[in-house]
Amino acid sequence: MPVYIVCKQCKRRVPLAAKVRTQLPLVFSVKCPFCGFEGVYSPGDAFEEGVTRFECKSCGTRLFAVVESGCRVVECPICKSEYRVCAGGAVETMKLESYVPSAIVASALLGAIIGGATALGEKDRGKANALAKIVASGLMGFLVGTIIGLILESVIRVPEREVVYKGVQVS
Repeated sequence: MPVYIVCKQCKRRVPLAAKVRTQLPLVFSVKCPFCGFEGVYSPGDAFEEGVTRFECKSCGTRLFAVVESGCRVVECPICKSEYRVCAGGAVETMKLESYVPSAIVASALLGAIIGGATALGEKDRGKANALAKIVASGLMGFLVGTIIGLILESVIRVPEREVVYKGVQVS
């Protein structure tokens, strides 16, 4: 039972269907199965058990793992780095993978192609001069594309993801 609320009338724990508080709506109503009281709650009223939150050291994705007892080997769903997460909240890095966000790479390459293509249409004397303009425009496009990719990556980032659980629990 990772997420629960405490009934406002009988003060008993009422389990919720969500794995973490961040999956709950801003306002929700719950009918207590013990006393029948129906109350309105928010994620701030909910409690979590066995949920460990941490940030991937490779790609920076905010992750959570539900480990109620012992330890589990888990994997970041973005970059495939592996961590050992224990019920007490301890997180140990087991394997780090290198990661370059796809928005940055895609926009940088697109910028380089567009930059180089814009220089192709210009009339210039000599092949060396024309080639220099294509390379310079391509590099400028690459830099502008990288900056746009960095902005996109920071804007479209998913707030929190659940880890991929690998195998069985470990001690």
